[in-house]
Amino acid sequence: MLINEDGVTFGDIGDGSSNTLLLGEQSDFIVHDDRQKTDARSNLGHGFNAGARSRPRNRMLNITTISAPINEKILSRVVGAAEHGADKPLLSAHPGGVNVSLSDGSVHFLNEGLDLATLFNLADRNDGNVTSIDQ
Repeated sequence: MLINEDGVTFGDIGDGSSNTLLLGEQSDFIVHDDRQKTDARSNLGHGFNAGARSRPRNRMLNITTISAPINEKILSRVVGAAEHGADKPLLSAHPGGVNVSLSDGSVHFLNEGLDLATLFNLADRNDGNVTSIDQ
């Protein structure tokens, strides 16, 4: 929903605002195979106030893609993840899942056992696969 430098309106949410993720938690470390920890937040330590603009330095901050299950913390298991960049999973420092906000403004806790296909559907605002966080 919060696409870098592009505007998205409620009319662009074909699957419904109560079925589409807006924000998700990213607040922990990813662990390399050698057990070294790396900060996995997509803001690269700059904070939310850095925004998501790619100009002037051509960096993408405060965005993520859904490429792994919730709270997947082993770097080699996260598709496309690198030490820096947007391919970080939804992570929390607390056990069990992550906090998210849907596009309707409601806040929910997503269990880390949530099916990855359901998470994909929640993250895609207009795929026609209307789903629910209750699945």
